[in-house]
Amino acid sequence: MKKLYPYVLPLLIPFLLVLTAYHTGSPGGKTNSPGDGFSNCTDCHSGTPIDVSDWIELDIPAEGYEPGATYVVTLTGSHEAPGRFGFEMTAEDESGTKVGEFTPTDNETQLTNNGHAVTHTDEGINPSGDFKTWTFDWTAPDPGVGNVYFYAALNAANGDGTNSGDVIYTTEMMYQEHLTGIKTVFAEQMRFYPNPAKEYIMLETGQKLLGSQLNIIDLSGKTVFSSVIMTKVRKIALGDFQAGMYFIVMDKDGERKSEKLLIRE
Repeated sequence: MKKLYPYVLPLLIPFLLVLTAYHTGSPGGKTNSPGDGFSNCTDCHSGTPIDVSDWIELDIPAEGYEPGATYVVTLTGSHEAPGRFGFEMTAEDESGTKVGEFTPTDNETQLTNNGHAVTHTDEGINPSGDFKTWTFDWTAPDPGVGNVYFYAALNAANGDGTNSGDVIYTTEMMYQEHLTGIKTVFAEQMRFYPNPAKEYIMLETGQKLLGSQLNIIDLSGKTVFSSVIMTKVRKIALGDFQAGMYFIVMDKDGERKSEKLLIRE
């Protein structure tokens, strides 16, 4: 019988590389962030990503991060009886530029994407029950850059050695910069939800922000919605907007606050 080894080996190499890449971390650029083109684990694994909240936490105080300071990042994934867990996480400013510096603090995490992101190692894939938690450090840029957005994509894998049957999650968190000694009209909280959104958002503002000019601007700089805020809680319909990234911009008394809004299909 003719030996098939020379023919079988080339077919096995790509499969073995996939398994190796999975165990040793993300190749980079898979965090679902604007700067990564919203690429995530589904580029290699089947399925539609599920958006979740409150999976990212930093020990940044309520008033915001201090430029140049180092904070502990805690990323926790949750899934029923996962075989393995993996992730990639990055930090960006309003423009999608990578900001700050990540530092792994144990053997379960490592840098990827030219040092602009963190991912798991082959020692950091085993869950504890239905959960997996990673910790590492992030040092804020100095000088500060305003709001910083943390993005992560996680893979709850079934561990069968293939790229099918896994569940992909995406999550994000924003932290503002602490403006020492500066008291502005935007010191009061302005928040909106859900984000990402599809049909509408709920906008909540403080008393001092009533009378603010509200604009929703797309990535080309075009204003697609404009209004004056007259109530503390307002529902804004998004049915006529195309899917994509937008900026919610509020202006009052010569000051401005901007937040990112992602509209899903």
